[in-house]
Amino acid sequence: MKRFALTLTLLLVPALSACGGSGGTTTTPGTGSGSGTGTGPGSSSGTLTHAMLTSCPESNNSQDREVANCLKGSVVGKTLAGSVCTFTVGDNLSITYDSPSSKFSHTASSKAYFAYTYRKDANLLMWELDDYVGDRRILIDFDYDLGTRKVEINAKNGNVASTCTATL
Repeated sequence: MKRFALTLTLLLVPALSACGGSGGTTTTPGTGSGSGTGTGPGSSSGTLTHAMLTSCPESNNSQDREVANCLKGSVVGKTLAGSVCTFTVGDNLSITYDSPSSKFSHTASSKAYFAYTYRKDANLLMWELDDYVGDRRILIDFDYDLGTRKVEINAKNGNVASTCTATL
């Protein structure tokens, strides 16, 4: 159902634009201890910026994992409750997420679902990673609005979900 919703959204973006609309896992669910500095499997070379994201290739619902190379970096933001959260993308679709309610690192397996869309005409860059470790689901939804420079990251680790927002 999630893939259907993502596909439907990706198909509607061009129509709305024309109308003028705009691996392995280490988990500690329920804890937010840690520095959030981006060490480990999700480590990267620095802060993810607007310029870095706008240099990514344009695509509509690509599943090419190589595109994730332009997504490498860290975002420090706030949860919906106002606490600090950190999200990092590293090599081979490795991610690290750290918030008071959820802290985990994960490297995407070969069976992971990955979808990426970047449409400059719609001011939108979004991607999704959906993977399982045993029966534990790891889900990341990353949405970036180029006009407002706001990013929203929805992370789910098993039954624990968290949202991190930031302005780049």
